[in-house]
Amino acid sequence: LITAVIAALMIKSRKAEKKAKELISATETDSLTGLYNRDFFLQYASRMHSDHPDMAMDAIVCNIEQFHAVNAMKGRDFGDEVLRTLGREMKKIASENAGIAGRFGADRFDIFCRHISDHQAVYDRLQGVLDELSGRAVIRLRMGVMQSQPELDTVEIFDMARTACSMSRGHFKEHLIVFDDKVREREEHEQRLLNDYRRALDGFEFEVYYQPKYDIQRKTPKLQSAEALVRWRHPELGMIQPDDFIPLFERNGKISEVDRYVWNEAARQIVRWKEMYGTALPVSVNLSRVDVFDPSLEDTLEEILAINGLDHDAIMLEVTESAYTEDSDQVIKVVKSLRDKGYEVEMDDFGTGCSSLSMLSEMPIS
Repeated sequence: LITAVIAALMIKSRKAEKKAKELISATETDSLTGLYNRDFFLQYASRMHSDHPDMAMDAIVCNIEQFHAVNAMKGRDFGDEVLRTLGREMKKIASENAGIAGRFGADRFDIFCRHISDHQAVYDRLQGVLDELSGRAVIRLRMGVMQSQPELDTVEIFDMARTACSMSRGHFKEHLIVFDDKVREREEHEQRLLNDYRRALDGFEFEVYYQPKYDIQRKTPKLQSAEALVRWRHPELGMIQPDDFIPLFERNGKISEVDRYVWNEAARQIVRWKEMYGTALPVSVNLSRVDVFDPSLEDTLEEILAINGLDHDAIMLEVTESAYTEDSDQVIKVVKSLRDKGYEVEMDDFGTGCSSLSMLSEMPIS
């Protein structure tokens, strides 16, 4: 009888211990991927870093480009499977290199592990599992890496890795960036552009160029319209190309003011051409994602046209594909309203993101 009681108590104790471990695990990890959550990941990473200050370690930060578009087009169940698949591969890579992996937010994943000599191989491996899962859909990963240094704490190391990862956002060729002196210089350059942004707007340093668009479906090609392209003539840095500042301003919420600057300049140019040549040449201008969701968009456009005495067909509106995939229902509503006003609406950059011809057919573009 005593033996049976002791055995029962031992079983009860083991069950309690198992339950306690499960509770701790549930607290520490993300329920979808099984990876450490943010707080516990940083705690364990900090402990690894402090216990082995002389060991070369890598902080790796990954994000899925436009993950919201994956959910919107393929469904949340598919999106969850993408996260689980990526999480499993992250966990394997971390384990193979004596490290840990975590999930931060919806689609950010972090790894802290022993230094890996070939980061491109890691990126290719992770992108490979996404390609295999996604089939014909385009799911693009971006990755930033920072090697640990004794004088930096774990949060600082991962801040630099995150900076490197963010720098690749919107770049279709540069998906992996390792933080080094060049990246630090680039970060300082971008900070200077942000600091000079307000002066550039007030001082008319942004210049608008016009790319002609010809109708070639005729015997003699005819100039049909133009597309407004913005450049920045910096007084000290010279001519700055849009790839240097457009993604930067988009990331930092400043692109709307540049867009409005271009709209005003384009409207004035249309008037000048009309006065010089007696005809109005329509001009296409960009609408960023931020513009599309701005409730004052229509009022702003109407005011610009009224000030310059132009009709709605003078300005054509280009909406990028990424804006459509962010919240297609809202964008469709906005585009229909703009077209009802008399604007032509065009899609720009189709095929650079998570695309489908069915989506193209559903959008009420001109």
